[in-house]
Amino acid sequence: MIGNKKNQIFFIVAFIAIVVIVVSLYKIKVYAENERIAKQALAEIQAKKELEEKLKTSIDGAGVVARSVSVYDLKLKKKLYSRNDKEILPLASLTKIMTAIVALDNIEENTIKISKEGLKQKGDYGLMPGEIWNKNDLTKFTLVISSNDGAQVLVEYVTDFIHKMNVKLTELDIQNTKFSNATGLDLNSSEAGAYGTAEDVNKLAIYALEKHPEVFLATTEPVMTFISNSGFTHTVENTNLSLAKIPNIIFSKTGLTNLAGGNLVVIFENLRGHKIAVTILGSTETERFSDIEKIVKILYNHG
Repeated sequence: MIGNKKNQIFFIVAFIAIVVIVVSLYKIKVYAENERIAKQALAEIQAKKELEEKLKTSIDGAGVVARSVSVYDLKLKKKLYSRNDKEILPLASLTKIMTAIVALDNIEENTIKISKEGLKQKGDYGLMPGEIWNKNDLTKFTLVISSNDGAQVLVEYVTDFIHKMNVKLTELDIQNTKFSNATGLDLNSSEAGAYGTAEDVNKLAIYALEKHPEVFLATTEPVMTFISNSGFTHTVENTNLSLAKIPNIIFSKTGLTNLAGGNLVVIFENLRGHKIAVTILGSTETERFSDIEKIVKILYNHG
């Protein structure tokens, strides 16, 4: 009887010992795994920081002339790079992005008649008084060649057009931009027709492409031919001279006035399938193109 009790006690003690050993080994394994995960996470954080620093150093050293630069990754939903991108600057014809949005959202007619009043804007883009256009075609035309008279004609079809442009900014939570006209032309020698930030322009461009892809994808065409409803043919060249040098480009808009200097916004897809928006403000007429090309070249292979 005593022997049986000793055996029972032995087995109980042995069992407890085994359980303690198993639990201890499990805890050691869990601790080691947690430590491995923690080290891996720290390594990934460090790698990301190094990658961000490398990107910043690369763009900072690329000789970009623009006063303001903003780069945003749509897939990561993250700003990758910025330089003065919250500074409020003249937008010039980047304004026409919002002009197109408001026109497409509010003009109920499918056809637009070109008015003599609309043609009084700066620049001659080949439109003729009385000519009838399809609404979407005229909007594409206006964006591709940055037509001031096309923009003004669209304005005539919407009540309180400029007010609606600014209301839309509020809806999109774009806080540092304001429009005074639909073309972006300078009002006078010291006052621009629109002001905003590079950060805001990226937001606006991304929204425009997502809301009206059928129109804004046309902004990447080097040359487009339109035949108006009146039967007249208009062949126009894109104002972005860098189109051929930007891989997988899906959005483009230029801007240029005396007060703004040279502006440009593009969205393209990099080697890893990330859609990336890039806006530059305050460059020059020619260097806005070399600026964007330098930045895109760096971003294309960015990890």
